Amino acid sequence: MLTIAPFPCLLHFKHPAATSRGALRVRQVVFLRAERDGVVGWGECGIVPGLSRDDRADYVDAVMEICAAINRGAELANGNRWDGSVGDRPERWAGSVGDRPERPSGDRPEQWGGSVGDRPEQWGGSVGDRPERERGDRPERPLLSDLPSVAFGLETAWLDLAGGGRQRLFDTPFSRGQVALPTHGLIWMDTPAGMLAQIEGKIASGCRVIKLKVGAQPFEQELALLAELRRRWPPADVELRLDANGAWTAEEARERLARLAEFTPTFLEQPIAPGQPQAMAALCASSPVPIALDEEMIHATDPAALLATIRPQHIVLKPSLLGGLAACQGWIDAAGRLGAPCEWWINSLLESNIGLNAIAQWSSSLGDGRVHGLGTGQLFADNIPSPLRYERCNLTLPAEAAWDFSRIHAEA
Repeated sequence: MLTIAPFPCLLHFKHPAATSRGALRVRQVVFLRAERDGVVGWGECGIVPGLSRDDRADYVDAVMEICAAINRGAELANGNRWDGSVGDRPERWAGSVGDRPERPSGDRPEQWGGSVGDRPEQWGGSVGDRPERERGDRPERPLLSDLPSVAFGLETAWLDLAGGGRQRLFDTPFSRGQVALPTHGLIWMDTPAGMLAQIEGKIASGCRVIKLKVGAQPFEQELALLAELRRRWPPADVELRLDANGAWTAEEARERLARLAEFTPTFLEQPIAPGQPQAMAALCASSPVPIALDEEMIHATDPAALLATIRPQHIVLKPSLLGGLAACQGWIDAAGRLGAPCEWWINSLLESNIGLNAIAQWSSSLGDGRVHGLGTGQLFADNIPSPLRYERCNLTLPAEAAWDFSRIHAEA
C-alpha cells in the first residue's frame, strides 16, 4: 500500500535572498515521504510568495489534505505520468494540457492518472473543501491543477520510490556520479557595485554563463554595469542572460531592449508583466534582444495556445511553478511544435537539496548539453545533507556520499 507522509519544515537562508518580490529570510516547504513495501522515496513542495499559483494562506493544510486523501486510497485527479521506466525521457506528453485521457472503467493506474490542467468535474472547490461522498460514488480524486508545486513534490517522490528509494530518479552519467553538470552564475539583486563583485567572483570560480536582473535599479546604472561587464568579458568569453521580472511597461521595454542589444544577451526574460499576451507578442516580433517567457507561463492552461499567440524565442521552465517535470515536458513539446525556433531552459527555484536533486537529474536526462539555471545547494543554513556538491560552477553527485534525512524526522 502506498502512503504519503507530509513533513512541514522551515528552511533558513544563510543570507537574505534579495528577489524581485522582496528579501527572503526563510522558506516554508513540505517534504513528502512516499512509502510502499518498505521502500521510501522523497519529494519536496513549496511556494514563492507573490509568485506561485498555489501561494495561499492554507498551503500546508492543503498539502496535508492531499496526502491524507491519497492515504485513503484516492486517485490523483490531475498529475503527470512518465510513459517509460525511471531514467527514461518520455518521448511524448501524455495528452495535451487540459486533455484527460480515457481509461477503462475500474482501471486505476499505478502512475499519475491525468495531465496537468485536468480539473475533475466532480470536484469544483479548492483542496481542503472536499465534498462528502455517498457510498458508491466515484472514487475521490484530489485536485492538483491549482497546486503545481504539490504535483511536483508528489511526482518526484513517486519517481524516487519507483527507482528503489535511492534518490536516483533518472539513470544518467550525472546521477551515477560520473560527470558534472554545469549551471549558470546567478547574480543576486544588490547595488551595482555589489552585483559587479558577484560577477567577478562567479567568473573567477569558473562560470561562463552569467544571469542577472535588470529593472530594479535606475536604468542608467544598470547600463553602466553591463558596459563594464562587456568591457572585461566579451561575448566570446562569457554568455549573458537577463531577467526583468516584468518590471517595465511595453513602451519602456521597447526602448530599453534596443539599448540592451549592444551587450549581446542570449535572451531577456519577461520584459513586461504577465497577462498582456498581445503586447508581449509585439515585443517578441520586434525586439533586437530575444525574449524569454517566465512568469507569463505560470497561469497558462494551454501551452500550445500561449506559445502560438506570443511566439517567444525562449521559455524558462521551473517545475515547481508549472506542475512538475512532465508538465515541463509538455511545454518542451509545445515549443517543438511551434514551427519557429523556441529554445527552452530549465531553472530551479529556491529548492532544498531534495528538489534540486530531482531537477538536476531530470535536466541531465535530456541530454541537450546546454547550461541550465540550476541552483547550488548552498542557499540554506539548514539544508538537507546530500551528496550534491557545487564547485567551479558545476554540480556533481559523488557516488560515495550519502543522504541524511534525520533532520526532517527530528522536526516532525
